Amino acid sequence: MALAPAPIATENRCEDHARPVTQGVASAYSMTAAYWALFVIILATFVTFFEQVVFAMLAERIKADFGLSDSQLGFLAGPASIVCYLFVGIPLARLADIFPRKFVLAGGVAAIGVITALGGVAQSFTQFVGTRVFLAAGGSAHAPASYSLLADAFPPRILTRAFALLQFGFIGGTTLGPIIGGMLIGVAAGWAPTVHGGFTILGWQWLMIWLGLPALLVALLFLTIREPSRQAAPLGSIMPPAHAPLGRRILTFTGLDAAKAIHAKRRVYYPLFAGLALSAIEVFGLQFWRVPFMIRTYGWNEAQIGAVMGSMTLVASLLGLLLGGIFVEWLAKRHADANVRAAAIFFGCVTVCAILAPLMPNGYASLAVSSLAGCGKRRRSGHRRSAFEGGGLVCRSFQGEIRRYRPRWRGRGDVSDTIRPRPEVLAV
Repeated sequence: MALAPAPIATENRCEDHARPVTQGVASAYSMTAAYWALFVIILATFVTFFEQVVFAMLAERIKADFGLSDSQLGFLAGPASIVCYLFVGIPLARLADIFPRKFVLAGGVAAIGVITALGGVAQSFTQFVGTRVFLAAGGSAHAPASYSLLADAFPPRILTRAFALLQFGFIGGTTLGPIIGGMLIGVAAGWAPTVHGGFTILGWQWLMIWLGLPALLVALLFLTIREPSRQAAPLGSIMPPAHAPLGRRILTFTGLDAAKAIHAKRRVYYPLFAGLALSAIEVFGLQFWRVPFMIRTYGWNEAQIGAVMGSMTLVASLLGLLLGGIFVEWLAKRHADANVRAAAIFFGCVTVCAILAPLMPNGYASLAVSSLAGCGKRRRSGHRRSAFEGGGLVCRSFQGEIRRYRPRWRGRGDVSDTIRPRPEVLAV
């Protein structure tokens, strides 16, 4: 399929709320092709989270070998990636609306593989920061393109099943990452530095080079996916004029219209975004420092931490997926705002566990309490969102509200489309 921009419709608003599918699409795209696309996306999600987990487990070795302070290490794990994402996240995600999504996904995961491998040959803190900056750029289009492609590949009656299966990529990466990563780090700890072409490569850096190779394989698998035809632009949406000037098109590409659409429903989106941002402090911030904390406080090594943390994370993930849905459904029978109530409850539980975990007398108890927090977070991955990003009960309980007031990201509808309530998908 040629990499041609999708046509931009003229500005209009229709009263009919139906969403017709392009003629012939539903029958032309088989379930075999749909499930193959889902499998490759799950595999890419697994590789992405596996890399993130292993990188976090390397934190103490990176600090020691590069002579970093804790502030520099924290910058490497957080702002080095987020700053770039703030500027390129929406434009790169916007590519999923313009070009064939399988190429966007292939390019993104290939970039992740190459940049991860480049981190394995970094010779200084500055070079390492550069690799992490571009790593965020490579992954910023993954979630939007994945959800857009799956939404067009699967019929509505089983789309929820596809999204549920997608969580195996996240669960696999966050559970096997500590176990396998810890074992590999333990093995690489005995490797002496080697010099190749003027580059000194430390033992743990070889792990990063190897971690980049599976991503390149997944990128090739994306090219085997059949691109599903896009659904027609939602009727009733507002589109940029067909002959809009270049400046107007650039603003649309960078997300100005999406910001306007979100602002139109600010009473829903602003509190949600604030809550998700606060939850990220535990999901991404404290989680990165968990391995350094265990090493410094309890004297554990990466292999010990990975074996225990991976097992406990797996149990927490499964319990979160099971009990989270049951609890939210039970709450929904009693309260119309069950999603928000559940979010408040889960946030409270996660906060208590996050405070208690570092106060535990031994490493096992600390990881056990951290896993309880993970059980409270795990259902967030049920609506996997953008990227990057985590899973848990907190954000899962937001899912009903998000689905009711979401912009039209897929099909020919641009990010400028009007947010329209969808009462038919209130269930969590």
